[in-house]
Amino acid sequence: MKLEKREEAGVIIIEMHGDVERHEEDRLLAWLDGISAESPSRVVLNLGGLSYANSAVLGIIAKFYNDVIRRRGRLCACCLTPFVLKMFRVTHINEVIRIFSMEKEAVRSLL
Repeated sequence: MKLEKREEAGVIIIEMHGDVERHEEDRLLAWLDGISAESPSRVVLNLGGLSYANSAVLGIIAKFYNDVIRRRGRLCACCLTPFVLKMFRVTHINEVIRIFSMEKEAVRSLL
């Protein structure tokens, strides 16, 4: 698993790459908690490089979403792979987190 954070036009963009293995879930949670502690107001989760997400990973993403929203921020996701999109739909996360096909669209929606 590779995690990256960058900023574009005042929007924090978080990229996840590879598979999140069971032993990496705590690392992902701690990393996202650290970003959440910075109280970001606008966040895009670019999940185009995430090839696999189990229910624990979806729970971590949902927690991060709630942390951002609780601090009056906004969050959306983009570039979901077919598998991850299916998991979002099965768990109904797509009803809470707005999903965009392209990163530029996601960033623009938060400006």
